[in-house]
Amino acid sequence: MPQLLPTDFLLIALFMALLLTAGYIIKLWRYQNNAAGKYFMRLLALKLVASLLYAGIYVYIYAGDTVSYYQHSTLLYNEILTDNTGKAWQLLYTSNYQPQLATKQTTLAFKNGFKASNTYMVVKTATLLSFLCFNNYWVLSMIFGFFAFLGLWAMYRVFYLQFWQLDKHKTIMAIFLMPSVFFWGSGIMKDTLTLGALGWLLWGIFNAFILQKRFLISSMVMLLSYYTIDTLKGYVLLAFIPFALVWVVLHFFKYNGTRYLRATVFMLVFAVASLYVYQNANIITNAGNIVLEKIIDMAMGYQSWHEFLANTKGQSGYTLGTIVWTIQGVISKIPASIEVALFRPYFNEVRNSFMLLLSIESTLVLLCTIWVVFRVGLLYIIRIIFTNPFLLFCLGFSLSFAFAVGFTSYNFGALARYKIPLLPFYMFFLFAVYHYGKKPSKAQAFTANRPI
Repeated sequence: MPQLLPTDFLLIALFMALLLTAGYIIKLWRYQNNAAGKYFMRLLALKLVASLLYAGIYVYIYAGDTVSYYQHSTLLYNEILTDNTGKAWQLLYTSNYQPQLATKQTTLAFKNGFKASNTYMVVKTATLLSFLCFNNYWVLSMIFGFFAFLGLWAMYRVFYLQFWQLDKHKTIMAIFLMPSVFFWGSGIMKDTLTLGALGWLLWGIFNAFILQKRFLISSMVMLLSYYTIDTLKGYVLLAFIPFALVWVVLHFFKYNGTRYLRATVFMLVFAVASLYVYQNANIITNAGNIVLEKIIDMAMGYQSWHEFLANTKGQSGYTLGTIVWTIQGVISKIPASIEVALFRPYFNEVRNSFMLLLSIESTLVLLCTIWVVFRVGLLYIIRIIFTNPFLLFCLGFSLSFAFAVGFTSYNFGALARYKIPLLPFYMFFLFAVYHYGKKPSKAQAFTANRPI
């Protein structure tokens, strides 16, 4: 178990200065004359502090996976340093743990849960970064937080360029200052890498297909981000990619080309898709059934495991009631799943201090949702959604992902981490809708908005 030693304070101070210097160089290079650039260094400093808090809490208060990731990366780090054959370096290039490349001692200490490709990727990343920071747990946590911050800033840039009229403070609050995003997306975890990669994936899509510039570098960023998310938490892409495609396609039809060109492209896409579906109807049906069965099996597995933790280890569990494992049965649980992901735990469900913090955040999200609905009006919200492809994407991704994590988690502790990717998109959606609903005179500017 890593402890905070006097030498750690020196390394923390040194690397805090190095990371802040790197951030300052990035700010001067990219955001010197940008109105939002003045927030860059403040938010970066906050993120680095959050990383240290996260690291400390999981050493001195809670036992958690972040320490286990560090311990396993230390195994690889020491294996590579003491290896004289050169084989150990190959451990950084395999998709999962390969015992034949390591000593028996390392293999015996390496737990099965960290040998799979998703968890092993975190271990490999931490191992590689360990050579830059003397394998220091606290500094590693800050480097992970630094990556997450850069991804969140890339996400912020997309939101800001899409809706430059929106108050910058609200956009920053939606992305950086939601407690779950601020805290949970800060340590040596899959969640941190996924959050950073998601921001860069959004940035790549926006630059390549919406702004239509920097296509080569944007494509490289997209591919790398896609690979990272797919390896760590592939289910995020199942909700993200379909609605991102809807956003890109609708944006093209709304803002690009003549009416004749848009109609021609639409008919061509529709014809090709119809022909493909007609020719492969049986394959698609069978594949859909297989995928559905796998999704149901996975959901049952997640629910059983988290319910077991809640019952045996005192973790905070919840239930959606009796579930009939059919398509209709799963669909019937969509409202309850979204509700639990966005708005629970309620105060009467609080069992410990950790749940109290979650409940405060969820209550704020609920109050913001109610306020926006009553202040703007449901019909006007629907109008806004269907006149702006990006907000349709934000809401579609948020709700579909909320269903996925709410339906499978069955544990408030796990849910707090799983729902991190949706929170910036959902809160930004609320702020954007409220802004334009509060100022109807800007409705025309809003519906005709194009990115700068």
